[in-house]
Amino acid sequence: MALISSAIAFAHDFSVRLSDGQQLYFNIISLDNNLVELTYPVKIANTKPIFYGKLTVPATVKWNDKVYKVVAIGKKAFVNDVNLTEVVLPSGLVKIDDFAFEGCTNLRSIIFPGNKVTFGSGTFFRCTSIANVTLGSDWTTFDMKVFRWSEDLEEINIPAKLEKITNLKSMKHLRKITVDPNNNAFTAVDGILYNKPGTTMLCCPRNYGYRLDVPYGVMEIRWGALGGCKNLNTVILPATLAYLSYREFASLENLRKIVMKSSTPIMTAQSGTRQCFLLQVYNKSTIDLYVPKNAEKLYKRSLCTIEGNYTEITTNLPAGMDSDRAVVPYEVKDSEMLHDWSIHGEKDFSDF
Repeated sequence: MALISSAIAFAHDFSVRLSDGQQLYFNIISLDNNLVELTYPVKIANTKPIFYGKLTVPATVKWNDKVYKVVAIGKKAFVNDVNLTEVVLPSGLVKIDDFAFEGCTNLRSIIFPGNKVTFGSGTFFRCTSIANVTLGSDWTTFDMKVFRWSEDLEEINIPAKLEKITNLKSMKHLRKITVDPNNNAFTAVDGILYNKPGTTMLCCPRNYGYRLDVPYGVMEIRWGALGGCKNLNTVILPATLAYLSYREFASLENLRKIVMKSSTPIMTAQSGTRQCFLLQVYNKSTIDLYVPKNAEKLYKRSLCTIEGNYTEITTNLPAGMDSDRAVVPYEVKDSEMLHDWSIHGEKDFSDF
């Protein structure tokens, strides 16, 4: 892999030139174990763009007749490399340090190694163009917050072994989630993330489309699953749904239609010990609620229209729900509450 070697003591321990002509710079972090981190070429204040196009970081490099294993990308190693468009990271890499790719504004694609990698602060700070990410095949957890600066990351695929993924809502432009069919924790339907049995909706991407048709069999919508989905104007809920937060629609400013196919209103909120059917919305004057015709009167009688402080239902919380959050009261104003004139009975939901 290394064709030319050189050394500049004050900036790095050695450098190697790849077969495509690009030169990488390294610091030795363990002489005993022959481990190195990739670093920047000169003093950080003088760093200028040096990388371009696709860069494949090697798993090992050779210098002075020794083979070193590349285990880290150092702080600001690729800072402001605006001509870098693709990066393939090597097997054996275990850490990407603070602001390693800061300002790589044209970086589009990243392929991570199969093994777990830890991230420092602001690893991809101001990397606005990341559009394609391949997560490690052996990763069990991942925090999407590391990509929160990207304006082009619209789709993410969850690999087979991933058991926990957090901060999906930090991705403002995410519109679709897919899941490896061999994953035992998650599944995806129409770009939306559910638990493996398909009974709990976990996350609707913030840049999802205009209509959401929740599949039959879904029993729970996890708190915040619809948060920030400002494109949604129609949400259709199945008859199987049994748990829904009264605040789930509160931030959906373009929501116009809610369809509830169940003949029994869901108890969504609690005031003291009294449970009630309440839906907090962005603007009550712009939303209609459609329910089965034979249940229209029941929905109207059950609907809570008294403004005040409410909490989540504190009994029988679904698995994974935050019980501390459940008891925090939130004020619901009259302008945010549906009233009985918003409810319409329908004999046939096929038009929706």
